[in-house]
Amino acid sequence: MEKLALNKDAVVLVISTEGDTDVKHYREVVWEGKLL
Repeated sequence: MEKLALNKDAVVLVISTEGDTDVKHYREVVWEGKLL
């Protein structure tokens, strides 16, 4: 986190395109909350 200068007030936007290549894994992560 130090390299990115992130702290407790940081806002991070994550864009995933995994749904285009792995529908099953995308659904598990986004819909079911499965951790990688």
